[in-house]
Amino acid sequence: MAFEVKRAAELSLVALLKEATGFDFYPSKGGTDTGGITFPKPPFGAVWIDNAEKTYSYLKVYYLRGSVVWVTRAAANVEGDVAGHSDAVNQIYNAMLNIGAGEDDVHSIIIHGLDIDTINEFSDTERLAHGDVIAFTMGVSEFES
Repeated sequence: MAFEVKRAAELSLVALLKEATGFDFYPSKGGTDTGGITFPKPPFGAVWIDNAEKTYSYLKVYYLRGSVVWVTRAAANVEGDVAGHSDAVNQIYNAMLNIGAGEDDVHSIIIHGLDIDTINEFSDTERLAHGDVIAFTMGVSEFES
């Protein structure tokens, strides 16, 4: 049950962030609403829901913790694209601030709200990747479609 709500929330955020920013986003396990696999190339965003805590035993209401990761190549820093990376992260941050309560009929969830917890950078020299991680918490409910 918790896996389904995590996947639904990831897919919902992928759609909302792509619509708000125009950037490519993917759920943590890849694929789309209909399945399949994806092979993203930077720059791209990934949405990862770490855990789903049920708030009431008799209701399908969950408290989710997750992250949105924006990944660019480390070589972008050498070529002077740091400003472009920062602008993209700022757009994603603003889009996340604007995610409010609402129904997502496609993924059968109701979003009650989203709150940004932290933002941190990372670099992976082995994979030549650089990025930012925006950690968040959100409340959702499942409903039958």
